[in-house]
Amino acid sequence: MESGRGRLRGRLVIRGRSPAEPPDEHAPDAGSGIRPGLARPAGFVPRHCSLPAPGFLLRHCLARSQGVPGFSLVLALLLAANSDASAQIPPISLPPEWSNSSEFSFIQTRGNTESTTFGLANELITEWERTETRLEFGALRTNTTRFKRSAIGTADDYRVEEENETRVSAENYHIRFRGDREFSERSSVFGQLGWARNTFTGIDGRYVLVAGMATRWMEDEVHQLRSSYGLTFTRQDDVVPDPDAANTFIGLQVSGEYEIQLTDNTELKSTLVVDENGFNPADLRADWVTALGVSMSEHFGLQAKFQYLFDNRPSLVDVSLTSVAGESTGKVPIPLAKSDRVLTMALVVNF
Repeated sequence: MESGRGRLRGRLVIRGRSPAEPPDEHAPDAGSGIRPGLARPAGFVPRHCSLPAPGFLLRHCLARSQGVPGFSLVLALLLAANSDASAQIPPISLPPEWSNSSEFSFIQTRGNTESTTFGLANELITEWERTETRLEFGALRTNTTRFKRSAIGTADDYRVEEENETRVSAENYHIRFRGDREFSERSSVFGQLGWARNTFTGIDGRYVLVAGMATRWMEDEVHQLRSSYGLTFTRQDDVVPDPDAANTFIGLQVSGEYEIQLTDNTELKSTLVVDENGFNPADLRADWVTALGVSMSEHFGLQAKFQYLFDNRPSLVDVSLTSVAGESTGKVPIPLAKSDRVLTMALVVNF
């Protein structure tokens, strides 16, 4: 019997540990791949720790590998490197948010008078962290056809001849880019670059560079109020050059923007921009735009917009000069009207 028990005990020892024996802290694991009774080689790594593991697995391996020469030091270094790497991971910045609003308008008349008006405007706003950029551009063009009719013959017998001529009667283009960077809860610095062309107000091209500061006075779910003030550098090329005016000058610009949510789907927005020529204070310009928008759905709406332009020293235009006898003697420059008004109805697409 003893020999039989001995053989049975021998089998238990070969598989691992005898149930009657106390656990041995230094005994190899069953899954380590080392047969009992064999010594671990120097630098031995248990099978369950052979691959890099997260922090909790490394600590588990460290606890299971006490007594292994050099292995505890290696795991401690790995744990320290893992902690340093976690502490040095930079915060993840959120992607920028953007919104776009496009306006389309088209008016056409046919019959005794023919005219076609096409308007396009777009505003792209991008916001991230403390920075906001705004890109605006627009175009308005009107073609008008004028008819000249004449009758040839007698009062009882005549024929009607008709001539027509199509001309561009209104043309206005502009593009502006502005960037704001907040340095406090309500204040920011900004830079803006713009170009405009309106040949019917005598402006062939106007370039304006603005740098200044903006303040947000009010911002909630119903009201928004913001003002800006800065220095400007302007270059203006007129259709008819004015010999008494400088085409490049430094000035001041003050602007205000107010928005109010009238109802759940109706918004009123008004913007006023005032520019002054630093070399000639009498050269004062103002651009006031008021728009009433009604949302029909998530992406579509209608908008009525009124724009009032004022120039205290308008550009010049050449007109024909005729003598008292009715003879043409050339042209003379005269100033244009100081104000212009534009009313548009547009379909708005938001996305």
